[in-house]
Amino acid sequence: MQQFPPLKILVVDDIAFNRDLIAGYFYQTSHQLFFAGDGQEAIQIAKVQLPDLIFLDLRMPCMDGRDTALFLKQDEQTKHIAIVMLTASSKVEDEYDLKFLCEGFLRKPVSCTQLVAEMKKIFPIISAATTPKLEIAELDNFTQTKVISRQPIRLDELLDKLNQEAESNWLKLRQTLAISELEKFVARLNVWAEEHQCQLLGEYTQKLTQQIDDFDWDTIPETIDQFTIICDALK
Repeated sequence: MQQFPPLKILVVDDIAFNRDLIAGYFYQTSHQLFFAGDGQEAIQIAKVQLPDLIFLDLRMPCMDGRDTALFLKQDEQTKHIAIVMLTASSKVEDEYDLKFLCEGFLRKPVSCTQLVAEMKKIFPIISAATTPKLEIAELDNFTQTKVISRQPIRLDELLDKLNQEAESNWLKLRQTLAISELEKFVARLNVWAEEHQCQLLGEYTQKLTQQIDDFDWDTIPETIDQFTIICDALK
């Protein structure tokens, strides 16, 4: 994240875990983050802080992302603020209907790589000569990943589940790579990632899910093998 100039960023989502996930990506960076749990709170903060960027959840109670973005873009004080819409929907028409209200889209669960790619479309990159050396490796490089968010809740319980998975289902999965078993494997990990609020495990399941959706059989075996690296990184 240090490849961008210091930014003021507002994260708007009614789910605390989703706010924490994005917050973790900016941990120990020069960016200043603000948080809101609904559209009305987001508007209040935006008017006071005038952030450079807003990550705005589309589906929220009371005032949703569409109405919030519409208000902000029609207000002289806030219309210049870049908005990236966060959505769990896979409908292309959603993006078409909303593109005049925002500068980009991100699908949940949001990965660090996707977030950076979207930001690069909006903000200039600081040259390598002026970019501080990063102490945290990119999350996609799981062999060098460091946990940057707060510690998962009930970590011991999570580690027990992961160890049992590694000793049973994972060993069989490495040999068969059966698509039905892959999907069950990802589903279990995804449930645990949300239950224990584990960012690193969530990133891993997101990466594997994308590879399965893309039928990327050149990299799926390698990603499956990296499961134990994830387990070790959490210890």
